[in-house]
Amino acid sequence: GGLLAAGSGRTVSQNTMVSYYDWSLTTTMTYVGLATGFGATGTWAIDMPTCSSAGLTCPVGYANASGSTYCANFTCSQSDCCVRRTSSPHCRLGTSIPPGYTSLGCTRSALMTAAEWTACFTCQSVGYTGSPDLQCTIENGLIRFQGCNQMPSFTTPDDYTEFLFLPFTLPPQMTSIRFQVTASNDAAILVGTLPDARDSNSFMYLFTFGSFSNTQTAIRIGNGGPPDLGSGYAIPGANVAAGGPSHACTGSPQWFWVSWEGGLLAAGSGRTVSQNTMVSYYDWSLTTTMTYVGLATGFGATGTWAIDMPTCSSAGLTCPVGYANASGSTYCSNFTCSQSDCCVPRCRLPLGGTSIPPAYNALGCPSNAVMTAAEWSTCFTCQSAGYAGSPNLQCTTGNGVIKFLGCSSNACVLNNPAYRGGSCLGYLPAASCRIGGCNPGYHLDTPTTQITVSCPGNGSDFVVTGCSINMCTLPSQLPAVFTANPNSCTTLSTAQTCMTQSAIDCGAGYTGTPVLTCGSNGGTFSLTGCRENMCSLPSPLPDGYVLSVPLRCTSTANFSYSLGSTCAGGLSCASGYRNNPRPTVTCASNGGVFTITGCNLNRCYFSQLPVGYAYADGSGGCGTQVGTVTSPTCQSALVCAAGYYGAPVVSCRWDGGGFTVTGCTENVCQFPPLVPPGYTVPMLSRCTGLVKASYCLPSVRCLPGYTGNPTLTCSTTSSNSNNVSFTLSGCTQNQCYLSFDGTVGYAGDTSLCADVAECTTVTCAPGYTGMATATCPTNNRPFVLSGCQVSSCAAPSRLPLGYRWGARATAAKVLGLQVVASVQSLATCAPGYSPSPAVVVTCGVGDSSGLFNFSGCSENVCSFGTVPAGYVIDWGACSSSTYSVTSFAECGGRVTCAPGYGGDPSYGLVCTFPGQAFTFNGCSLNQ
Repeated sequence: GGLLAAGSGRTVSQNTMVSYYDWSLTTTMTYVGLATGFGATGTWAIDMPTCSSAGLTCPVGYANASGSTYCANFTCSQSDCCVRRTSSPHCRLGTSIPPGYTSLGCTRSALMTAAEWTACFTCQSVGYTGSPDLQCTIENGLIRFQGCNQMPSFTTPDDYTEFLFLPFTLPPQMTSIRFQVTASNDAAILVGTLPDARDSNSFMYLFTFGSFSNTQTAIRIGNGGPPDLGSGYAIPGANVAAGGPSHACTGSPQWFWVSWEGGLLAAGSGRTVSQNTMVSYYDWSLTTTMTYVGLATGFGATGTWAIDMPTCSSAGLTCPVGYANASGSTYCSNFTCSQSDCCVPRCRLPLGGTSIPPAYNALGCPSNAVMTAAEWSTCFTCQSAGYAGSPNLQCTTGNGVIKFLGCSSNACVLNNPAYRGGSCLGYLPAASCRIGGCNPGYHLDTPTTQITVSCPGNGSDFVVTGCSINMCTLPSQLPAVFTANPNSCTTLSTAQTCMTQSAIDCGAGYTGTPVLTCGSNGGTFSLTGCRENMCSLPSPLPDGYVLSVPLRCTSTANFSYSLGSTCAGGLSCASGYRNNPRPTVTCASNGGVFTITGCNLNRCYFSQLPVGYAYADGSGGCGTQVGTVTSPTCQSALVCAAGYYGAPVVSCRWDGGGFTVTGCTENVCQFPPLVPPGYTVPMLSRCTGLVKASYCLPSVRCLPGYTGNPTLTCSTTSSNSNNVSFTLSGCTQNQCYLSFDGTVGYAGDTSLCADVAECTTVTCAPGYTGMATATCPTNNRPFVLSGCQVSSCAAPSRLPLGYRWGARATAAKVLGLQVVASVQSLATCAPGYSPSPAVVVTCGVGDSSGLFNFSGCSENVCSFGTVPAGYVIDWGACSSSTYSVTSFAECGGRVTCAPGYGGDPSYGLVCTFPGQAFTFNGCSLNQ
């Protein structure tokens, strides 16, 4: 290629010492020259090719020389490497090994003698007999297989009442049979005089291997007749002998033999008659010849049989002129071989070997030989150039001309995407292949290029030239359904190269395999192969969605926003859900299930929690502002209130509206037979039987003296509450305090009646009579007092000392029973007395017909000033300077008239105004 290089070592291109690229190299180098100089001489050894590396094929009778032999030139020839053979001829294997032979692992490409090849094979153990005896008739020819004989094979069903008779007869001299059988038990073989086990004129011997449940081998003698259905045998009679080892049949191929020579009936195992005898019996009556053989299996077993027949190699026949004895692998058509079985014709080459068809390569057999077709077939190979097959020469008439068959021109098949087939369909020779032109995506190399076709080997692909693949660039803007690496395939490239560089793939929501098509060389790729994913709706639909237009969503749907008939158009948001913004379906994986989005739960609120419901934690959870909470959130926060049972079910029909809640039912109870203190039920009929608290409650009141709102509690958790009564609460007995502000006629200790429900210490005040009662109609207010009335009394016939009736007093006003109020203003203090502070009239406690009591007037206290003339004071025990008239008399003082005066001064000492001096009356000058 123009790269000049030199290096050290024995491996070219390693340890390079110097190199140079000669772009002008256009000629072929042919000769080599050597030289030394500048004081040096040289000894050179040139590494030439050897025969072992040349791979030459030597002609017939020659073998490849030893690998240590160097060729005389840089190219080895047959004269360098091929030496004549002097031993037995060597052959090679053909393209296939015939049936019946098992390879022992020799190298298939070896060139060996017949004896060496024979040691490389054995006969297959099932269905074949004999020993390999391979033949090599010519040096470098094909080895010929013989020696392994295929036995005729038969199968029998599980039916002991029907025998399969062989299609050939026994010769009179034959008294034994060898066979191979595969059966699990009860494999029976009979020899008889007629081919019908039911013919009563037929005499037969029956040998059964693995009878009696595979425990014995038995012999039966009898004539034909109807099947012995009781025993399951096809011939009547009884066994005459039974014995041998158990499990004679193993279910795998086994060799057995039977013999009836001279009346000695015997059966055994193996391939040699009279060895390994299992059972025997002597039939002295044997006088007939056995001609037919029948096979059967039964009692659950089926059988595969191979009968060991004589072969041509053992027949020893003499064939007529122009014929040869057949190969030993050929079975005779009967137990007796004939010339038609074993004699095959011999033929000669056409025109003394001077007219060989061009497809055949002669291997050096004598051209004037007369041989069988099998022998001639080993003398030729198919020409290596342009032909294929294996020689299969035919000879149909003794001493006739051999027919050449088996080699034909190579046939190839067009397997190149660049070309249209035209007439080149199937396997054809190159001459029959007419190319129709370049396929789409390809172009002629030049406008004048001619397409050429060659077939390099039989069964291979045609080698075709003249068309090249188109090259394009990606479009600047890819369709939306495809993705690719940015800035890729901007220069001309093939579709395959561009696919690798750009990593083109189907976009999200699409499936398939992207296909780049370059329709015109130098143009732009067109992209196909991706289609929208196909999915099915989930079953059931997710919460929040309903199928409103089923025809838009069949079992699968092709979804695209750009299409009107999409599955999304068939979906709507369910009640309680809102568009956000609308139902949307996504198919992420082709053949999968749609993912549906776009519907969100409505959001609502409670302006006031309905009766019968409560918050589980008491702190809310359903919102009080418009559109803040979804129904599941609210529902999880609610419980049924006390007195209700069930489970709250919350719905939000309109986004931003109020919640609707159901699910809690009010408990029902009975009203207690005894109304608790503090309560009254004016309309008891509304509370009869099992009723709800809300129905009964309007009839319940707090008794006077009680305050609050009555409450009924039904503690049952269901509607079955026959034995449960309401619990009443909410009415509390009033508490009051005692106060006499604005109230007269009552008396009591206010400290004993402060914030109590009852007060029993109140009495009627003086001047009042009756039974004082304190009630508490209003909580935290003064007791309401009642029961005391003003007392009625009579004025005494004479007022007490110090009192007198006033000027307004009349008999009508003071006589008879009067109330205090009517006489209070009529009484005044008598002279010498003063009010302190006022006159008080009371009606005594007890009988209302008593007398008034008077109080409030106190006797005046005066001092003794100058005693007037005519009076004398006797001080008695009095020592003070101030006295009332009464107190002065009480201490023994008295006033008398002085001598010369007369009169009665007993009542003459007068204290008109308190604190002033006494005035004296009653004494006057005697006259």
